[in-house]
Amino acid sequence: MLDGTVVPYMLQLTQRRSVGFLIAEEGLIIRAPLRISPLMLDEIIQGKKQWLLKKLYDREHQQKRWARLEQRVEDGEPVPVLGQHFELHYRDKPRKVEINLHERLIWLPTDTPKAPALLTKQLQHLALATFQQLADSLANNQKLGEFTIHLSSPKHRWGSCNSRREIRLNWRLIHYPQHFIEYVIAHELAHLVHMNHSANFWATVERLLPNYQAAHKTLAGMNPAMVPIDPQFSLS
Repeated sequence: MLDGTVVPYMLQLTQRRSVGFLIAEEGLIIRAPLRISPLMLDEIIQGKKQWLLKKLYDREHQQKRWARLEQRVEDGEPVPVLGQHFELHYRDKPRKVEINLHERLIWLPTDTPKAPALLTKQLQHLALATFQQLADSLANNQKLGEFTIHLSSPKHRWGSCNSRREIRLNWRLIHYPQHFIEYVIAHELAHLVHMNHSANFWATVERLLPNYQAAHKTLAGMNPAMVPIDPQFSLS
């Protein structure tokens, strides 16, 4: 009981010498020494209650804003694609994944344990084609030179650019509206000219994509490792 709130937790007794706290997907995990008394453990937990309540609140808030793709593969589940909600459904034939951009539907083969992997692969295929097209359009007549577009899957960033002029874009951007994708691409294209975040760099970003600031601010608060499902974040 923390400030009137019942907080369930998993207790792991180990050979460690101190009490440790972990906020995991399944909830609060407390790791404690084998011989610790219940009274001492409770005192330590109460001493950390403000920190624990804040972390647990943040976790609950995050669960309302984002989800893993494998949590969105139930029949009828909405999956955001290019900023619009697509309904996911299963069918027997043909036994392949289809993303229908016109009807905003995603079809998966029935009775397959590999549904998340199949959906991920198809979304990545769509992402690469979309990112390449948008990059070519933004770079048109900008005298940026040659570059290549690749997909990546980092947990903490949307894109990167290296000295070999390889631009890597987080494939999960395919969930977001086109303007957000264009911002990340413009950001990385600007690195072809300025390998820093100087005033000249941001001026290049603005030349490539005027009014980029809103997309920059929004994406800074999003989770690059998950699917956006926050009802307060309008995708359509």
